[in-house]
Amino acid sequence: MRDVLVYGGFDLGIEAVHLEQPAEHRRRLDVAVGALLIECKRDLRPATARTEAERQIGDYLAAKAGAGARYLGILTDGVSWHLYRWTTTGLGHLATFVIDPTHVDDRRFRWWLGSILATEVALEPTADLIAARLGATSPSFALTRSTLQQVLAAARQSPGVAVKRQLWAKLLRSALGTQFEDSDTLFVDHTYLVVIATLIGHAVMGFDLVHGAYPPSVLLSGQLFEQAGILGVGDAGFFDWVLEQPEGVDVVLDLVRRVRVFRWAGVEHDILKVLYQSVIAPAVRKRLGEYYTPDWLAVAMVDRVVTDPLHQRVVDPACGSGTFVFHAVRRYLDAADRAGLPPTDGVAGVVERVFGIDLHPVAVTLAQTTYLLAIGSDRLRQRPRRLSIPVYLGDSMRWELAADEGTFTSTGDIVLTTDDGRGGLFDTELRFPASVVRDVARFDTLVRELVERATHRTPGSAVPAVEGLLQARAVPDVDRPMVRATYALLCQLHDAGRNHIWGFYIRNQARPAWLSQPGNQVDVLLGNPPWLAYRYMPPSQQQIFAKRVRERGLWEHGRLTTGQDLAAFFVIRAIELYLRAGGTFAFVMPRAVLSRQTYAAFRAGRYRGTPQFAVAFDTPWDLGAVDPAPFPVPACVVSGRLADEARPWPATVEVWRGRPPSGPDTGTLRRDGGVVQSIDHSRIESSPYQERFLNGATLYPRTLVTVVAAPPTPLGTPEGLRAVRSRQTRLDKPPWKDLPAQVGTVESIFVRPAYLGESVGPFRLLAPVDAIIPYDGTRLMSGDDDRLDRYPGLAAWWRWAEETWATHRASERLSLLERLDYVHGLSSQFPVAPWRVVYTASGNTLAAAVVEDPWGIVEHKLYWTAVTSQDEGRYLTAVLNAPIISEMVKPYQSTGAFGPRDFDKYVWRLPIPLFVATEPLHRELVQLAERAEAVAETVAVIPGAKFQQVRRDIRVALRDDGVETALNGAVGRLLQGPTVSSAPSG
Repeated sequence: MRDVLVYGGFDLGIEAVHLEQPAEHRRRLDVAVGALLIECKRDLRPATARTEAERQIGDYLAAKAGAGARYLGILTDGVSWHLYRWTTTGLGHLATFVIDPTHVDDRRFRWWLGSILATEVALEPTADLIAARLGATSPSFALTRSTLQQVLAAARQSPGVAVKRQLWAKLLRSALGTQFEDSDTLFVDHTYLVVIATLIGHAVMGFDLVHGAYPPSVLLSGQLFEQAGILGVGDAGFFDWVLEQPEGVDVVLDLVRRVRVFRWAGVEHDILKVLYQSVIAPAVRKRLGEYYTPDWLAVAMVDRVVTDPLHQRVVDPACGSGTFVFHAVRRYLDAADRAGLPPTDGVAGVVERVFGIDLHPVAVTLAQTTYLLAIGSDRLRQRPRRLSIPVYLGDSMRWELAADEGTFTSTGDIVLTTDDGRGGLFDTELRFPASVVRDVARFDTLVRELVERATHRTPGSAVPAVEGLLQARAVPDVDRPMVRATYALLCQLHDAGRNHIWGFYIRNQARPAWLSQPGNQVDVLLGNPPWLAYRYMPPSQQQIFAKRVRERGLWEHGRLTTGQDLAAFFVIRAIELYLRAGGTFAFVMPRAVLSRQTYAAFRAGRYRGTPQFAVAFDTPWDLGAVDPAPFPVPACVVSGRLADEARPWPATVEVWRGRPPSGPDTGTLRRDGGVVQSIDHSRIESSPYQERFLNGATLYPRTLVTVVAAPPTPLGTPEGLRAVRSRQTRLDKPPWKDLPAQVGTVESIFVRPAYLGESVGPFRLLAPVDAIIPYDGTRLMSGDDDRLDRYPGLAAWWRWAEETWATHRASERLSLLERLDYVHGLSSQFPVAPWRVVYTASGNTLAAAVVEDPWGIVEHKLYWTAVTSQDEGRYLTAVLNAPIISEMVKPYQSTGAFGPRDFDKYVWRLPIPLFVATEPLHRELVQLAERAEAVAETVAVIPGAKFQQVRRDIRVALRDDGVETALNGAVGRLLQGPTVSSAPSG
């Protein structure tokens, strides 16, 4: 162990590693290096050996508690490495690294151990190394997250912490709708990211972090940047709450130590993207709709619309971590170099030309640092005396305002509310005169100085005069009463313990409003707006969204309502607010914009705003053929200009094809002409079967309700009972996959076959799974139902399941039974019909079969309906399994990374008639289905084979038999459409 530490590249001298250190109870600690204690064991695999070793390292760490350092402990047998810390509740396990002896990856091991030691210097900050040393899998992150959670619990009652948490949640709820979950974990993760990004920003600027010259309160306040003449960066904003507790100060000092080991000079901006994507779990980013634009696409869009960078003013109103801002800044600076502008003039000019706005506080901090990275350390050394980084945390849509309302008064003064939603003191307005708002640097400086004066006075004391400050900042005499009143309110906020954040808040809210004023509007808008569906918006946002969209003539009624997306309104609202006449725009949008009826009014190019306005669309880019897709949802790029006359959506598109590059060069991609046909859903005549088919039960989490047979006991199982244990698969997700298997004995009548999406092939049912369903023939029973006690086995299992659900669910408010029976997906199946038809809710090709199981239930990955006879069932499966149907449904489907994905009830938008037993064509389809069933049954199912392969084998057999071609012909005649040749299988 000593040799690994001394000679493993950790920049430790032999004198820093101490062996056999005396410890409590006459024991000796194997290895100590700084605040890291290491115990080496021969073999930690036996449970007793691990337990005893943990007790030992726990004793060592407990003895060090309160020693003034954050001691960590490692247990290792050379193969498994376990990291611990001592907490108020005992020994806490933080992380584990296991070496594969057959394939030793010494680099990753050294990264893992190095993130704990943080002793090296001048490491190259590559994406992989950043993720390994600071990302979610690093022990550094595990330690910091654990400590921050404790700090938050201790600081929760602080008024200052409370207001920052409230404003953070308010902004994210506006940006992300109901997909945002206000959790301690997310707040802590965001805090970690912002503190890290803030420290990196200091390192990029060359501030010396090596010797701990600056206290955390200085590093998170932006003071060093301000002293260097740079405003609008380096302030942790909502996230300096960590400094309210001594242990939080220690956390920041520890992060300084971990950041300073890297050589940050010249690092590129995508490092911050990598860090964010590492820390925030993919499932969380998917739920929040957080996807970053690849560099090659951002560069292509900047090239398309920023045609005169030295003279165009550019805004990204949803800038995220700053990808578009980065490339727009670089495009300006490259043009400045070609024009021979001195570096000082180039830096001064770019901050007057390229702006970013976002509602996400973490993204804004990353984008502000990204802006510095785009300018580069060499140019920053030649910056002008005062420099304000123009990336703002703000509501670029100004949701609460109609087009004819404003944050500005008629004279150009800015008005900001401090309303925190609770009434009283904070339902008050902060006002600033137009004379100071116009000058970005002067306004930022004045706001910071007013807040500092308010913060450093004695609470409750008289409001001191600020005449010298007003004189220094050249505030006109006529405007000074307004500034004095605002200062008095800032003093009141400080006295109530809700100070400091307001300077950060004012600066960031004011600038987006200023950019929307006539004369301040910009030449170019570009970016990737939020893709937030109406159904995921909170009710208050839905009301505002519906009102604003109706005002502009974009609203769609009926079944299209819930699918309407914020993206189209965002683009229109951004044009309305920020784009000057004749200005150009380019935005990444969902590919559905190209064809869906939901976006028909958007594509028309004329909108009923106040006043009315029009855009002239250019040829859009269709990114659907880029493989792999740059986003989980297929995308396109919309561009055009604000014009006097509307130019509706062109009939053609530019289709991008090929494999996306890893960098900014798009040379590997081809661009071909193409056509996308718009779909007018209002003219579609639905099938009468549409209302009859229902979605199945939400059997989630499956580990709580699906089971397999448990091994028999020596005494056997009593009659009428089933010995079962939880069914666990590799597809289970955290936290459910990490739970131990539950074993029990449950009454047989409550163990039912459950047909999953994978249980259905064309014309054939595959194996169902067993599920515990608490239905007694009369009703579904929850854990507090007295009837449940009549069945002791079920009662024990179900109450365990409900308790486990309540413990591990995220912010779900439904009980377990309510979750299973969501929108009556389970209860609607009782009593079970003798014949049912089921079909798959998603995939590339529909699969359908008849279910004749009187005991089985259907899960939500399937749609089902009861049928009156076996013949009607065969008629429907003949129609649904015909390849022509999958082809005809494609225009209605959303498209995923692997092609069209969701069938849902789109299939019933085809004119499929009700079954009539006497209709000859219907009888033909019944006979073809019976023949297809016989063919499907001949296909051998190899144990362990994936269901996708079984489906493919069945389709091959149907094609070889000729029945598939016959089905296509008959269904084509049924729908009075052309007979389509057999579609590719898969």
